Amino acid sequence: MESDIRMDPRLERRIAAKLYADLRVRLTYHSNAIEGNTLDLSETQLVIAHGVTIGGHTVREHLEALHHADADALLLDLARADAPLDAAAIVNYSCQVGHSRFW
Repeated sequence: MESDIRMDPRLERRIAAKLYADLRVRLTYHSNAIEGNTLDLSETQLVIAHGVTIGGHTVREHLEALHHADADALLLDLARADAPLDAAAIVNYSCQVGHSRFW
């Protein structure tokens, strides 16, 4: 059933952008935490959104957060372009997370 409520498209874009930014931080935080990264959720948000370095954490932890967030942006770009999620795209994503290039 279609809703009778209509939103201003500009508002929809702002809401979608805020939701994506929040999801990007949460995905990055949880994925990196599984791997042993000790940045907490708010620290991860600061690193991703503002490039802030947090005392008491390694450069590696900061770079993991940045690279993971960049890799998620890569997936969003693929989705927006309606590009196939083929083996090359998956390898590129994996390389971005690990921040190494095989090609």
